[in-house]
Amino acid sequence: MNKRLSLQVNNFLPLFLNIVLILFVITMASSGIFDTDIWLHLKTGKLILRDLRVPTFDPYSFTTGVKPWINHEWLFQVIVYSAYKFFDINGLICLQTLFITFAFFVLFLIGFKDKRFQISAFILSILIVYASRSRFNLRPDVLSLVFFAIFLHELKFAKVSKRIYFLLFWQVLWVNCHGYFFLGPLLILIFIISELLKRHCPYLPVQWSQLPRMEENDFKRLVRLFFLIFPVLLINPQFLNGALYPFHILKGLILGHAQFAFQHVEELAKAFYPKGNAFLGNSQFNILILITVISLLINWRKLDFTYILLFVFFTPFGFLALRNVCFLSFVCYFVIISQLELIERIAKKRVNAEVVLSKVHFPAKLIVIVIIILFIGNQSYEFLLRSYYDFDEYQLKSMLTDFIKYRYPQRCTDFILKNNLPKNLFNDFNSGSYLIFHAWPKYKVFVDGRTELYSNKFFDEYFKIMHDGDKEVFDSITERFNINTVLLNNATAHISKNALKMIYQHPGWQLVFFDEQGVVFLKKTPENFHLLKSLSVDLKKWKAPTVDILRLGLVKVAPDPYLSRARLLDILGLDAPLVSEVNEALKVSPANSLANFYLGEILFKQKNYKEALRYLRIAYVAGLDKSELRALLAKTYIKLGDKLRGMKFFKAVLKEDPKNTLANEFF
Repeated sequence: MNKRLSLQVNNFLPLFLNIVLILFVITMASSGIFDTDIWLHLKTGKLILRDLRVPTFDPYSFTTGVKPWINHEWLFQVIVYSAYKFFDINGLICLQTLFITFAFFVLFLIGFKDKRFQISAFILSILIVYASRSRFNLRPDVLSLVFFAIFLHELKFAKVSKRIYFLLFWQVLWVNCHGYFFLGPLLILIFIISELLKRHCPYLPVQWSQLPRMEENDFKRLVRLFFLIFPVLLINPQFLNGALYPFHILKGLILGHAQFAFQHVEELAKAFYPKGNAFLGNSQFNILILITVISLLINWRKLDFTYILLFVFFTPFGFLALRNVCFLSFVCYFVIISQLELIERIAKKRVNAEVVLSKVHFPAKLIVIVIIILFIGNQSYEFLLRSYYDFDEYQLKSMLTDFIKYRYPQRCTDFILKNNLPKNLFNDFNSGSYLIFHAWPKYKVFVDGRTELYSNKFFDEYFKIMHDGDKEVFDSITERFNINTVLLNNATAHISKNALKMIYQHPGWQLVFFDEQGVVFLKKTPENFHLLKSLSVDLKKWKAPTVDILRLGLVKVAPDPYLSRARLLDILGLDAPLVSEVNEALKVSPANSLANFYLGEILFKQKNYKEALRYLRIAYVAGLDKSELRALLAKTYIKLGDKLRGMKFFKAVLKEDPKNTLANEFF
């Protein structure tokens, strides 16, 4: 009876586990649109369908001049705009879910080919979903992940048949969707090099050279595919320039032209930085790397050289930028799955317990599956409940539908368009794409996410303004480009303190718009006199919007808009309006750590140290992790005569920031 039940379960299990996995991926991939570059892709897709041609020169920015633009993502842009045009936001969310799910489905097919290892494949599949989920948004590199998975699958299972030539079709699509199309020929080359080494390299360990090789005809077919794929790369609107795009980027990397992008664009940040969310912050990714290394070490005597080459190349590639982590995760999955048979054989030899294993194998398998399914079920449920509070409408809104509007400078842009503010417009890096969709062609942008179009010198000047608050560079830039309006986005990322202070205090500029999403400044010129007269904002008289407690009800939410505005007011040293924002924030959430910190900071300035300590203590106990809080606690304790506690907090500050001025002055 047990054997019969075991057989039935084993026959049904692969299908069941695949369904569970696909549902899990669909759940994790079905989220609202939050990527900042999506607006650029939508606008360009619309432009291509309108003009029936791909733009070859940059139409969007007034700082690039008439600069050639290799738009290697045009097909993706046409697809996403078509989905948006006919199905609105739901079309984009469905497209996002479809692309991500299909990529993982193809990858899972690699793992579930052999029924003996379905549990191992299932666990690894869950691990890789978690390791890759930070990239689950609608971007062109998601399509690269789809094509990458297809190439891995076909090179493993179809390299012995003529079906391998279908990769040429996928390569045509890839070269028109994303700049990572070079990974296709590279994967083929890795398989060819591995085969050549096994055949002709006398320095390999004896066991490696004796591993099974491809039949001669199959090998020739693979080589033929490699040479056929290069003409295919020319099938793009920019022909040779389009095919050589990755080499232009590589050249820029070597010569340092892409320095700004790799230092300051989040998705291009190196994944091995201590605070990078792909390395130390992503435990699933760490585990995946560790399992891959262990599997290679266990099997080193009978290791197929292909897996070493794949791992050796894609490890530095994966750590080069956060957006590459998914590709390394897919390679790790591929390498581990391909070695499971060898690992099992070695385990059986070393652990002579086949009789015991046969008795516990079936119930143990069921227990493991049930535990994992319960875990991912709980995770999926929590994911589906994710929401944010819209204080405009006093409603909790799901993060699974619509554009996540708090991520974009919507009201700033609407204000500029409504009041017809003068050109040209200086904007921050994160606002460019949103402005392109909503304000172009009326307004061209200063900068946007297409980093390859802007020079290192341009980004150096931009960084001096945004990071250092350099007034001279700002004056030079605004004069050179005849800039009359400035938009600083506080929605996608915090506005730079130095830039905000510099422009706010600049005698030639006036604040005309202020809210949690960002600020807008207008240049003080005679031509702008009437606009300045009617739109000027005096922040010293600012009053926070009053919280409607009746409408808010008993829902537990964070007072994010109030805290965002409070941060800006704190930077500018405007205590009275800051108190106004903090008091409203505390109505929403009385124990909010950041609101209590701001209140404690103000009371400290007023030399009311006992009351300051009260609110700073609440912030500290509530878990606020800010070096500014520890420094302020240290100063407060010292002012109250408790130097020992003050010293303790200053030491903690110095551990985080050895250059901290206050702490160094104390010691």
